[in-house]
Amino acid sequence: MATSDPCDPRAPRQPAAALRDVARSARSRIGSPERSLGLLFGFGALVAVAWLAYQRWLGVPAAPSQYASLAVVLVSGFVSGVAGFAFSAIAGGGLAHLDVDPVQAVEIMALCSIAIQLYSVIAIRRDICWRSVLPFVAGGFATLPLGTFLLTHISIPLFDLVLGLFLVAYGVKGLARPIRGKVPGNWRIDFAVGALGGITGGVAAFPGAFVTIWCTLRGWSKEGARGVYQPYILIMQLAAVAWMRAESVPFVQATTAVPCVAVALLAAHAGLTVFRRLGNEQFARIVSALLAISGASLLARFF
Repeated sequence: MATSDPCDPRAPRQPAAALRDVARSARSRIGSPERSLGLLFGFGALVAVAWLAYQRWLGVPAAPSQYASLAVVLVSGFVSGVAGFAFSAIAGGGLAHLDVDPVQAVEIMALCSIAIQLYSVIAIRRDICWRSVLPFVAGGFATLPLGTFLLTHISIPLFDLVLGLFLVAYGVKGLARPIRGKVPGNWRIDFAVGALGGITGGVAAFPGAFVTIWCTLRGWSKEGARGVYQPYILIMQLAAVAWMRAESVPFVQATTAVPCVAVALLAAHAGLTVFRRLGNEQFARIVSALLAISGASLLARFF
């Protein structure tokens, strides 16, 4: 009895093969998931602009600060899309100079930052090695309660000063002489570095500083480094929000920040496109520059 050749297009296909063909055909029509998300975010940004126009048509003209806030979010989201961090550092400095209610500014930074991190983790999911991420996350979880405790029991301006000076110094050094060697490490060091991030995340809302630095010291590629610190930052941000909820710490709700989230996601999508075209050394210099900028933003809180 003759058997049909599975490679013969005239042969009857198995159900699994038929499903794969349907999936390939659908993907060829709609493009990659990242492209589809980009189209979705572009639509979201148009909705945000339409929302502001609708407010104006109703006779509730948007304040200039609203448009300026969208511009700040656009720039910050793009930078965060390129490097994987520094959204709050850049957006916080920009919003602080606008006529934006402080509570609303915190709302914008919190929601946009988490949305960008979530999208970025989905976009780089193939570069993530969860076995490498887990020691950092375990260390961060261990010290996050300590960080939130220190938030109300130490001099925050002094902490910002020390951390800011360190980040500026490291960033400037990295720009002057990028680190080319590979520092050996193990899970114990990864745990300790993640623990430092848990403290800085609780005190200064900046969990990724030391993890990002450690990934660059290891000499990993841009994909390897971002595949570690990007999911770490997202998990620590979500953990910080959950911890504040558990401790009954007031946390703002989503209201007027929704248009900013749409713009931030669109900008992050564009930033990720640039990220994929960067070389490892170019990426290392960008990370150093953004670490210095993040440190400067912390110093600005002190003065």
